[in-house]
Amino acid sequence: LAGAGLLLRSFSTVMMIDPGFRPDNLLTLQMSIPYTVTTPEARRAYYAEWFERLENIPGVVAVGGTTRIPLGSTSVTTSVQVQGKDVPQSDLPEVEFRRAMHDYFEAMGIPILRGRGFTAEDGPNSPPTVIVNEAMARRVFGQEDPVGQRIRTGPNPSGAWSTVIGVIGDIRHAGLEAPPSAELYVNYLQNPPVSPFMAVRTDGDPAALAERVRAEARSFDSRLAIFDIRTMQQIRADSVAERR
Repeated sequence: LAGAGLLLRSFSTVMMIDPGFRPDNLLTLQMSIPYTVTTPEARRAYYAEWFERLENIPGVVAVGGTTRIPLGSTSVTTSVQVQGKDVPQSDLPEVEFRRAMHDYFEAMGIPILRGRGFTAEDGPNSPPTVIVNEAMARRVFGQEDPVGQRIRTGPNPSGAWSTVIGVIGDIRHAGLEAPPSAELYVNYLQNPPVSPFMAVRTDGDPAALAERVRAEARSFDSRLAIFDIRTMQQIRADSVAERR
């Protein structure tokens, strides 16, 4: 009985951990755009219409997307070099890399703590910009303000420099019990993905809108594949299934 009580109490404690975003009233799904939409220009136009259609569904508050959904997907990393700091390639810090689409931070309820979020002005013809989380700000910049600083990602020593425009709160991507990792986000308009995750914030039960989203996808493009439609509460519950 004592052991069972301790297990239940520890499980309750885990479920009370703040994931860094608002899981309530949030519907998620993954999509794959048709293979015929090949160029970045075509993908930008495709997503623009798709986001507009989702936003026009009654009950939808905000819509965004990303290449890695919290608690429900794997991660990829990249090395980061800060302009003005001479560090050997082998010693460059590795951080998790994601794309943010449309109003992703608003849809997820992720706070922007300093600077600003992405806008349409951060498009393909604008200087590259990035947004970092607090964990990356601490790890890469220490006590310095990251906003306004320039970084370069990847192994290419002659790649383009990107300007840090904002800092967001830490998100628990790997699991509720895993500490937040250092993360950076780029605007999807620079290089739109082909199989992103969508985040749809609603003003009521998100599961009730799942069929309407499916119908909207069929109406928009019969070739558009959408799958793995779940509420964020379901994803959160699945992430602790073993402990449960």
